[in-house]
Amino acid sequence: MKTNQSSLVSLLMVFATLICLPACLSQNGSNWQDDQTGSLLADVRQTVLALDSAVVGEHRQTPDSIERMAKSKAVEIFMEISQDDPDNTEPVRVEQAYQEASRAWERFKRLCLEGNYEQALDFYLATDEDSVKTHAGDLLIHLNKSKQRYILMTRVVAPLMRTYRGDSLAIVQLIEDLSLEKLFEDLTMEMNEDYVPEVYPAVVRGLGMAMTMNGQIDEALGLANDLVYAVFRETRNVLAANVRTVQYRVELLQLVGDDESILGEYQWIRSFLLENEEVYDAEELKMAIQQIDSEIEQLQCKLKN
Repeated sequence: MKTNQSSLVSLLMVFATLICLPACLSQNGSNWQDDQTGSLLADVRQTVLALDSAVVGEHRQTPDSIERMAKSKAVEIFMEISQDDPDNTEPVRVEQAYQEASRAWERFKRLCLEGNYEQALDFYLATDEDSVKTHAGDLLIHLNKSKQRYILMTRVVAPLMRTYRGDSLAIVQLIEDLSLEKLFEDLTMEMNEDYVPEVYPAVVRGLGMAMTMNGQIDEALGLANDLVYAVFRETRNVLAANVRTVQYRVELLQLVGDDESILGEYQWIRSFLLENEEVYDAEELKMAIQQIDSEIEQLQCKLKN
């Protein structure tokens, strides 16, 4: 029996997800259109508490941890540390930045726990005279793990934005936040070739969906190049990387109802599988092709009508 790094059993599960996407997505392509304010804010307080618990003890500064952070080029995105300050060493500036970030988080957390959600959002969005956000970066420094920042952006800031600023501005803010997070993660991966943040695929997916809903479908589809690279880097499996990116592109194309392009995606992955059939179990490959062919047939019928 021929095998691969990843059995086609897992591939079949992925395609089961692909095929059910039309049913899983709402009319507007996601659950974004839920207009129940209570449900939008219901989890904000608990999420903030959970994030706060997650970082307890993580900011106990030690000389080693400060030096390690000071050497990170990516962290400067959030800290905006001055490089020409002769009075401070990098570790000192990093420590000061973390102290300021901790104070900002305590303020934001208190506002959320007290139910002052709109004030918390105003605090997050506050800018200086140069239109630079003065507190958002601090919160992202405090939550120094990619998963924590992603949760803040999607499960705290996004619901607050939708409730108090409306869906359109919420999408724009989500694009801004996730673009910054993706940039940070891209730089982190550049500095560590063996590391892929666990939420990187979710960040790309969320950013792509937000861009698509904002009329930026071409930019969103372009992110597939970053996704395929990250998945391959993590799995060393060409099949897994290509299947994941097909899944991503199909999901975006579902948002805009582009059935013809979706058909092309299925046809491409079908050809890819057949071109590499020698590395897969024959029976599993047959099942995968049957599922893909079924979806192709349905799409072709739909396009004819």
